[in-house]
Amino acid sequence: MGFFHSFFGKRVSKIYDPEELRRSLFELAQSGNQQRLEQMCRANRNLIADNFSKWQKVPEAIRRDPASLRIYGQALINIGEVFANRFSDSTLRELLRSPSQSDPLLQWRMKFEKAEQLMADLRYIEAGKLLSSLLFDVGGRQEWDVRSLLSIVYGHIGACHFQSGHTEQALAPFERALGLCGQYNDVSGVITYLGNLYEANRYLGRNGDAASYAERLAGAFVNAGRDFDASWFRKQSYLVRAGEPLNRVVALVDDLRYELDDVPQAKGIKFVFERNRTTLRPAAELTRKGDALASTGDFEGALELFRAASQSDPFDPHSHYEEGVTLMNLGQYAKAVGCYEATEKLAPGWFHCRSDLWLAQQLARKNSDHSMWLVLRELEDGNKTPAQKLKLAKMALVKSPELAPLHLLMGENLLKLDRRKDAEASFRKGLISSHEPDFKTRLLVDLALVLESGEEKRRLLHEARELNGNLVAAAMATVTLNQVRHEMR
Repeated sequence: MGFFHSFFGKRVSKIYDPEELRRSLFELAQSGNQQRLEQMCRANRNLIADNFSKWQKVPEAIRRDPASLRIYGQALINIGEVFANRFSDSTLRELLRSPSQSDPLLQWRMKFEKAEQLMADLRYIEAGKLLSSLLFDVGGRQEWDVRSLLSIVYGHIGACHFQSGHTEQALAPFERALGLCGQYNDVSGVITYLGNLYEANRYLGRNGDAASYAERLAGAFVNAGRDFDASWFRKQSYLVRAGEPLNRVVALVDDLRYELDDVPQAKGIKFVFERNRTTLRPAAELTRKGDALASTGDFEGALELFRAASQSDPFDPHSHYEEGVTLMNLGQYAKAVGCYEATEKLAPGWFHCRSDLWLAQQLARKNSDHSMWLVLRELEDGNKTPAQKLKLAKMALVKSPELAPLHLLMGENLLKLDRRKDAEASFRKGLISSHEPDFKTRLLVDLALVLESGEEKRRLLHEARELNGNLVAAAMATVTLNQVRHEMR
């Protein structure tokens, strides 16, 4: 970044030295101060036009630094855009587009940034083709220090294959990127591409290969002085080699991941799902957009996006899960059952898929009606106050006094109102009528956590931990039991 000098505080005026003008313009372009950049361009329009093609020849010191090269190229683009958009003069923009008129390395960088934008827009096939063409461009320029450029391009090509669902084809470019990073001791790059190869092999179900990459990744983290990450991946190598679960829960403490038996004594523990495969980005983005549509009541539009998401990543459980929730909202219970069953097959215990499956089955059999589904949704995720939700739960219990989830959700809202004894009573009533494991696990843990330390508390937590129900509740039970043992020592 050393090619920028301090400009802020100076009045925008005419500059007669081309080099001083370039430095001033580039600093303004980097700052994002579009108004000042336009003023500077307007005051010095002729000198800029006379020297722009010379500025396209990137200084040697900058071309050796990818970060500075990126900034340099973007500054030229910003200046060209000012001329085109504000002065109706596209001459500079055309200079940038013409390979014969511009610096080859800058042209390469512009193509690379276009490929990155295509990737950001999920257009991975187009991005991959453009990136592949850049390999030939670099290969023909022996005077460039191409190793860092090549590693990034190969890594991006691998990502394009991976994210577009062609995981097998991603392996070779990831390996090539890894090898190049190893040649010039790019520690960060080595960690990145070992991680990519670990995830790609997990996705392919090649546990032995994935475990080997996890071991190498652990070693790379040791070399980088990141002992905690090294320990995590050392454990993952054992777990993956043995055959990791399709879905499990791990704990987050200060943004660090722990297996449940390793969680330290701490406050603010969060629990998150850890699948045996990462979710491909197109599926995640389509599902996110589907959620946004569903929140506005456009359920049909949301369904299209959820189904497209599941096609883009056949191992993704969340698109099936959200499709099931949406079908429930539309009253299509039998179809929702199929979605929840697909979710459970891909990721057993994913969020509330087990209890939602049970509810869908009850509604499909007409053992309950749609109004009860809406009540449960409001009690779980609605915007009403705890007092309003408590009133709603009491009204629903008049109609369905033995429905366990009503007792569970009423108890949780009683806790929010600091009515612990009433909450305890509600949880106990729910356990009497609870037969569905997901709800029962949550009831066991909620009841245990309102009790003082004692034998019943430990018994409830043991039962929740062993019950194949709600995974997050069972994880809470495991961690709580471990903490209780620690306190007793």
